[in-house]
Amino acid sequence: MPLLLDCPVQFPGGGGVTLTFPLSPGDEVLVVFASRCIDSWWQLGGVQGQAEMRMHDLSDGFVIPQVRSQPRKFTASAAAAQLRTDDGSTVVELNPMAKTLTLTAPGGAVINANTTINGSLHVTGSVTFDSTLAVTGAVTGSSTIAAAGDMTGNGGIHSLANHHHTIANVQDGSSSLPTGSAQG
Repeated sequence: MPLLLDCPVQFPGGGGVTLTFPLSPGDEVLVVFASRCIDSWWQLGGVQGQAEMRMHDLSDGFVIPQVRSQPRKFTASAAAAQLRTDDGSTVVELNPMAKTLTLTAPGGAVINANTTINGSLHVTGSVTFDSTLAVTGAVTGSSTIAAAGDMTGNGGIHSLANHHHTIANVQDGSSSLPTGSAQG
C-alpha cells in the first residue's frame, strides 16, 4: 500500500470546542475514504464544487484515531467519562451519577486561571503559597500556627514580634489587673 499523505485527522468537537490529543508513530487509526474528491473542501472549507472527478481514491482519506486492537485494548469506566493516559495513571473523570469531577495526576497539576471555589475545600496534604494569601473570613486551626516573619493584627497595630509589656504591671497567668491599672 502507498503512504497516505495529507489525510485530515478527525478529532471530536462541536459548538466551538474540540478535544485534541497527540498522535505518535505506531498509534492505530481508522482511515475512511470519501466517495468524491475532497481537495476543494480541504483548501476552502464549506460546500465546494469538485476539483477533480476522481472517486474512492486513496488521496481522499480521513483519519479517525483511537480504534484499538486486542493487544492495545483497555477497560473503559462503566460509570464515568474519562480523559486518561493509556496506562490509566493520569485521569480526568466526570461521573454523572456521583456528580463528581476527579483529577488523578501523580506528576502534579497546574491551573492557570483566576479561580473561584463556591463550596468547601478539604486539603489532606500540605499547601504552599508563593504569593499573598488574603482571607476575608475567619482563620481557625487545631494546631500550631507558625510564621517566619512578624504576625500583626488589627491593621498592623499589634505586632507579635515587637509586643512588650511594662515590667511593673506584669501579672502571672491567673491574675487580673486592678481596676484603673495601666496595661502594656
